[in-house]
Amino acid sequence: MKLKSFLCSLAIIFSGALLLNSSALARLACEPVCKSEAKSAFQDCISECREVFQQAKDSCRNIDHVCAEDCRALYDACIVEPLSDLAECKLPCNTSLVNAATICRTEFSRGTHERDMCIDQAQIVAFACKDNCREQFQPALTLCRKAFKECILNNCKLP
Repeated sequence: MKLKSFLCSLAIIFSGALLLNSSALARLACEPVCKSEAKSAFQDCISECREVFQQAKDSCRNIDHVCAEDCRALYDACIVEPLSDLAECKLPCNTSLVNAATICRTEFSRGTHERDMCIDQAQIVAFACKDNCREQFQPALTLCRKAFKECILNNCKLP
């Protein structure tokens, strides 16, 4: 596992060195397959590092890693609906902000205090709207976190 982490580190360092070379950057911009492969390799490295981190964390906490992974899967399944509902709730907030900011830009000249105040007010309204959404769906997310903790504590502790 340490070898994979080392190789991922080398790949990231090498990728950074290539990006500093302007001719390499130009070639990457022209070769979408190369860019796609690099992105995939980067995401694989992140996934492997996350897995190594979770294994180490579980070990430090004296928790069975396989059991903890099952609890994490249950947690991930639990939060899907509340997060989807939260995103759906926030959508009109974001749409209203875009529409209000567009009106502000139409009504007031660029760089004026009035335009800034108009957009600030639209942002405040959007923030309050999104905050109400967060408050609405927070209890469901809290229940998911509580179930996750109970799953870990009741099922995964090693003797």
